[in-house]
Amino acid sequence: MRASPAAAVAAFLLNTGCGYIGPTLVPLANVPAAPADVAVIQRGAKVIAHFTVPGTITEGYPIKGDLQLDLRAGPAPDVWSEPEWAAQAERVAPAHIATLPPARPNGTERQLAEYEFSSTAWTGKTIVVAARVIGSNKKASNWSALVTLPVVAPLAKPQQLLATPLANGIRLTWRGADGHFRVLRRADGGDGYAEIATTTAPEYLDAGAEFGKTYSYQVLAFAAVAPQKEAESDLSEEKTILYKDEFPPAAPAGLIATPSPASVELSWESNTEPDLAGYRVYRSTDGAGFEKIGDMNEIPAYSDHAVERGKKYRYTVTALDKSGNESGRSATVEAALQ
Repeated sequence: MRASPAAAVAAFLLNTGCGYIGPTLVPLANVPAAPADVAVIQRGAKVIAHFTVPGTITEGYPIKGDLQLDLRAGPAPDVWSEPEWAAQAERVAPAHIATLPPARPNGTERQLAEYEFSSTAWTGKTIVVAARVIGSNKKASNWSALVTLPVVAPLAKPQQLLATPLANGIRLTWRGADGHFRVLRRADGGDGYAEIATTTAPEYLDAGAEFGKTYSYQVLAFAAVAPQKEAESDLSEEKTILYKDEFPPAAPAGLIATPSPASVELSWESNTEPDLAGYRVYRSTDGAGFEKIGDMNEIPAYSDHAVERGKKYRYTVTALDKSGNESGRSATVEAALQ
């Protein structure tokens, strides 16, 4: 019995060491994917740009071999032509290549290419910035999306940043021209600075600061230069402060002494501080100096049973917080047994 043509082909492929049977595969182009997240901003007299280095070719497979990075900046020609822009634009060398964590669990690490270059030559002009990458096979990706940036005279850097601890937060003040400001904060042990506020006044109260922690602050000015485009000043000098609780509670108010046959009953208004720990009671007997007679919890009341008939007693109360700060004394009241 003669074998069918298909069976004969299959037998031939197996006998010659080729185990693949199926449609012909199209060779990969091996062209790197274009950068997808180019970001550009002016800070002071510099332009700062960055993008994530692509990790795949256009077909989605991992890139093999090293990549050459190509970021360029320059004015747009009168009639837009990408080749003409690329030929005239300034090619910028990366200032730093940072390693980023994987975009998803069990993914591969990524690289962030960071650039800095002077803005001086382009002040008053609009530049176009774009990036591409070139594989080890010399094949270049397409250019990224074009980013246009109006370049302005450098904004003034905020000066004389001060951080003053208050009971309700850390008050920041600085000297700067009228405008808008970003307030940046880094907690001790944190990975880096994060924006916590914007303000139009040269001051800000960081009410989210926590006692016992160390914070570093910087401030920069910013201004709109086009729709959805901003320029920033250089960062102010860094200011670091250990935020310690050195702020006592308010003195208790409304102290009342009520004598009874065998005791003097004291009561007063509750303090409202969130870190209130309790109260301290002082007593003076027959005009002598005040002495502490008790430490209380947060209940605003005390019963003094160590009293005798025929003697006159004066009382005052203070408040204590959880850091051990003691308030001033309340008003003094007098009492004698009935």
